[in-house]
Amino acid sequence: MKHSMKTMLAVGSVLATTVSAFGGIHVRSVFSEASLRYENDGFGVPFFGGSEDEHEYVVDRRSTLGAARAEAGDDPAGTAWSSVGRYDDGMRYTVSQGLSYGSMYSDPVDFTGMMYSTLVLTIDHEMQLDYSFAWSMNSARLTNGSFEIRRGSDTVHRRIYDAIDPAAGASILLGPGTYSLTFRLRGSEASGGMFPDWSSGNSRLLTTVNFSTIPAPGALALLGLAGCAWRRGRRV
Repeated sequence: MKHSMKTMLAVGSVLATTVSAFGGIHVRSVFSEASLRYENDGFGVPFFGGSEDEHEYVVDRRSTLGAARAEAGDDPAGTAWSSVGRYDDGMRYTVSQGLSYGSMYSDPVDFTGMMYSTLVLTIDHEMQLDYSFAWSMNSARLTNGSFEIRRGSDTVHRRIYDAIDPAAGASILLGPGTYSLTFRLRGSEASGGMFPDWSSGNSRLLTTVNFSTIPAPGALALLGLAGCAWRRGRRV
């Protein structure tokens, strides 16, 4: 009984050491920007019904968690967005970026979107960062994407991608310090080429970033001792 009690105390010490360390991430700043250029030069008059000469450029910015959304055009209308979400007590972040627009069969137009988000974090101790990409593609094209981690003026990690050549995720170790995580993406309607696609489009990229604490060597050793004590208690 006393042996089991000691084992329980040892395991409890390990849990207290590791769980308390999960609060070591501090958000310094968040910034998102989405811009959308809408151009209707009256292409197809009168066959497609395009009869107007319209140009519009819209920018939306957000300096908190949430979405920056730029909307332009009338019929069809388009939306470009870039948003940052925070979950699991600050251990997981998601960045959603994309472009959507309505059908252009009756009045073809051009949409060009630029999506940008940056997240500045300070971590108190060494952590592992795991990230992954999830593409949801319609007729809107997503290109020229990049994910970059910087510490001051130094680039710690960089990944370039687009929907045609999507990148795989990765795991990296980050020591204590302040880091900026920057996400960039470009979107456009898929109306080019000999056989243009003027149907409605709604494409997005969701990037997920997870942080996990790496237990200190002393905590790992204590966990090993607790396991050994538990096994000896089982044999008694």
